[in-house]
Amino acid sequence: MQIQTYYPNNHLLARHIAYFYYVISKNADFSASYYAFPHVYNGLSIYRSANYQATANSVTTYSDNKKNHGAFLQSRYQFPLKVTLNGPVDQVTIVFKPLGINHFMDAHFGDLAKHVSQPFDQWQGRNYNIFLNKFFATNNFEQRTALIETFLLTVYKPFSDYVIMKEAVDLISDLDSKFEAAQMAAALNVSVRTLNRLFIKHLGLSPVAYRKSLQFRHSLKNKLYNEQFKRLTDICYESNFYDASYFNRIYKQFTGSNPARFFKAVDNKGDNMPLFQYLYH
Repeated sequence: MQIQTYYPNNHLLARHIAYFYYVISKNADFSASYYAFPHVYNGLSIYRSANYQATANSVTTYSDNKKNHGAFLQSRYQFPLKVTLNGPVDQVTIVFKPLGINHFMDAHFGDLAKHVSQPFDQWQGRNYNIFLNKFFATNNFEQRTALIETFLLTVYKPFSDYVIMKEAVDLISDLDSKFEAAQMAAALNVSVRTLNRLFIKHLGLSPVAYRKSLQFRHSLKNKLYNEQFKRLTDICYESNFYDASYFNRIYKQFTGSNPARFFKAVDNKGDNMPLFQYLYH
């Protein structure tokens, strides 16, 4: 199995997209599973001739030559998500930064992402089909990345609530400050109800749930990449968790285990990459 990561070359796309990653296996008997953990980023995966099955906490994809190339959108979940790949696999996942995907579709993210994973049909049309055929006709990752960037620029357009939502994301991302919904709403000159509605509409999570995901990812980064923070108690307080018991509850919810067990088991795949724990069959 090949896993390759590429970062956007276009400056406009780089504002909204963290990276693209490719997963390819030509082995018909290939089967692998991994756990993906909550993130404030979200992924849109495009597969060559594939189908999928989704449950409340898992997604399985498998090769299906009777199907056309398909795109599947993942929600922002708050639990460990088991992902299983079967058969020949050829996929690219576009990993969008917070708010990023809203610039590339007509619908609101919160209206589309009702399930863990769902088909994505916002790009249907002749230009999209031409792009897909060209994309899967080459095995060169640089050419694929150039093709996908060219296509994304054709569907790009700012969305109406971007200015206020960008300010809201900046405010809530300041983990050195204590989060209070009423204070944040006042700073944005909106009601708490409107603040919650905007977060659900464009990010698929309430402000409180989004903040939890931020803290979780911040604590992961400190533990894995910051030599200064090695003790779990230091990581807990540096990420502005209320106390150790709250820290443990979040990890239990997001990873299925406490922080100590999780960090012993996790397989780090690189800075700014998804954290995968591979379970090969």
